[in-house]
Amino acid sequence: METAARKPVLHYSAIQCFYWINFAIVSGNASVYLKSQGLNEVWIGTVLALAGIISAILQPVMASVAQRDRRNGLHRTILLMLAGFVVSAAAVLLFFGRDMTPTAVAWCLCMLLMQSMQPLINTLAVLTDVPFSAPRAAGSIGYAVMIFALGQLVPRTGTRILPIGMIATYLALMLIVFTYPRPDTGADVRKPGRQAERKRGPFLLRYPELGLVIAGAVGWYFSHMAINAFAFQIIQTKGGGEPEMGIAAAVAAILELPVMFGFTRLNRRISTRNLMRISGVFFSLKSLCTLLSPNIFCYYLTQVLQMPAFALATVASVQYIRETVPVEDAVKGQSCFGMAVTVGSVLGSQLGGVIMNARSVDAMLLTATLVSAAGAGIVIWALRRKLEKA
Repeated sequence: METAARKPVLHYSAIQCFYWINFAIVSGNASVYLKSQGLNEVWIGTVLALAGIISAILQPVMASVAQRDRRNGLHRTILLMLAGFVVSAAAVLLFFGRDMTPTAVAWCLCMLLMQSMQPLINTLAVLTDVPFSAPRAAGSIGYAVMIFALGQLVPRTGTRILPIGMIATYLALMLIVFTYPRPDTGADVRKPGRQAERKRGPFLLRYPELGLVIAGAVGWYFSHMAINAFAFQIIQTKGGGEPEMGIAAAVAAILELPVMFGFTRLNRRISTRNLMRISGVFFSLKSLCTLLSPNIFCYYLTQVLQMPAFALATVASVQYIRETVPVEDAVKGQSCFGMAVTVGSVLGSQLGGVIMNARSVDAMLLTATLVSAAGAGIVIWALRRKLEKA
């Protein structure tokens, strides 16, 4: 029985691992690939922004579709999106070195499908009652290994390896998702006593505190995406290049592991609400320290702040929604927070590219610091109540 209980955890860990391996390829190397195809920083920001805008629209739509069929809807939706991704990645490979316009469109499709899929994959854990933090740590391991490997391989083999890797990893992910146990996404998964708590009306009006948290989280992910989308340009100002970008990203991903593996124990000591507040503060500190880092060594040291910032927010946000939203609204709850990630990423990539092109990398990082600080303030204010339960 213990083996049977452990099997879904290992299976879900494989889903997270392969998802984040591909995330390392698509998002972690978007700037490198698109620049190699002739796009400048503004156009790169535009591609990432369009992907985010469409993804933000697509996420609630996909959540509604997934909830229509409580037995197979979530699986079917994820598999359909995976198939679309593979086709888009094949188009990226087909147009390699030929025309930057269809390449940019195909890469945009890959980005938006990948971003839209994330809250659905997170919801798989909620609806199959699988712990989220340890499998998410497996995703960080996969991300760290892949981003480091690509940092070494891309300078030697060229960027053609990226779309090939995208196709291979998502074909594998399709197989893993297809064989994962089917959850329920409708009325049958409601816990006793929770049905009466469900309110009527627009989703975010039913959960106004969650709406404020989502608004604040936009500021967090503005800074996160501004730093990650233009990591190559930031590292160049510190005296590094593609290998150093891979090392820094791998270090950051590895440093996520202690928080993710230890989240359950940490959550016993500190409430989820307070962990959300803490993570917001550290998003701002990471942006500020990235700005102030004078060289590549100090930039490496700044990656330590990935632990209480992005890593903590990743697992704490899933748990916060678990505690705040009834299980019958789990897909919508995760998708709405996914929209915050997406909108913040859109603004970070688009405005980051514009500011960097018009001013400098430092001006972009200063803006990211101020925006993330504002987001942290909103979340701290939104979660100010019920601290006696913390």
